[in-house]
Amino acid sequence: MLWFKHAHDLRNSPAMKYIQRELSDEGFAAAIRLIEVLTYRCGIGTRFNPVLTLAVPTTKTWLAREILTYSEMSEDDIAHYSLEKHLDSFLKTFETAGLIELGELDGTIVGTNTPHKVTTIKLVEFEEFMDVWTARKRKDAQREPPPTA
Repeated sequence: MLWFKHAHDLRNSPAMKYIQRELSDEGFAAAIRLIEVLTYRCGIGTRFNPVLTLAVPTTKTWLAREILTYSEMSEDDIAHYSLEKHLDSFLKTFETAGLIELGELDGTIVGTNTPHKVTTIKLVEFEEFMDVWTARKRKDAQREPPPTA
């Protein structure tokens, strides 16, 4: 999407209030950044897909660096810090709050045949955040008849 719309009182929605109670301002900010990432990464127009798959190059480590902050951590703390565990705890809180739905896909580790579960993230009621242009393009694409052979 080119941009996302939201109500002037998003901060007062039950999901965001829950996130702020559980994770303080850091969690609230991370939730807003996650919405930004999802709306940016999910495409536009007819290429719109509201699910983010956490696989190369958009890994859990990448997402953690996109939405989490470390301003109050020392360099030593950061060195012993598990980005993925911290991200997982935030994502679980976001899911409990009803902001996102977490899922899993079966995959394999790049360069091997080793089975691996891949996390997916979908923003609940994503359509409410959709910009007007993307919503119109999606609606137009749904109305078009499939091409005939």
